[in-house]
Amino acid sequence: MKIYFRDILLVIILVFIGATIYIIVNKNDKKDLSNIKVVDNSTQYYNVVSVVNKYVHYSNEDDKSKIFKILDDDYIYKKGIDASNVFKYVRKYSDGNVSFKGDIMYYEKISDNINKYYVSGQIESVSMNDYEIIDENFYTIVLVDNKNSSFSIIPDDGKTFKEVEKWMLK
Repeated sequence: MKIYFRDILLVIILVFIGATIYIIVNKNDKKDLSNIKVVDNSTQYYNVVSVVNKYVHYSNEDDKSKIFKILDDDYIYKKGIDASNVFKYVRKYSDGNVSFKGDIMYYEKISDNINKYYVSGQIESVSMNDYEIIDENFYTIVLVDNKNSSFSIIPDDGKTFKEVEKWMLK
């Protein structure tokens, strides 16, 4: 079996084309995280915590219409969410009185009016005398439109938050 120069050259060209396509595709997936900062304004922090609490309460009430109103439209479209599958993407907690306690929060200025908050915290079950941590690793993304005084939620499994946090700790 002879190996010809032309065959080797063809393999090299195919590997080069494949590597080039791979680099181009993955370069477009990389996010620019350089403008993300830690939330150090207490008003911003508590406003976002309030939004996340609203989201947690709506999901716990099993109120699909309220959840749809606060989920991000692009997220709904990309995931193909409708009334029949909303709880596939939104976690419902079984305890009646739950609350969100924020730990770490970063923000990114998307435009003059819109900030994107990457939020990490815990879900707690609250009763008169005690509280219990139900979910110690709760992540979500909150988009806030300051001009229109509106917000939307993008549920996060922690991957996006951890990517942001990894970049912040460099």
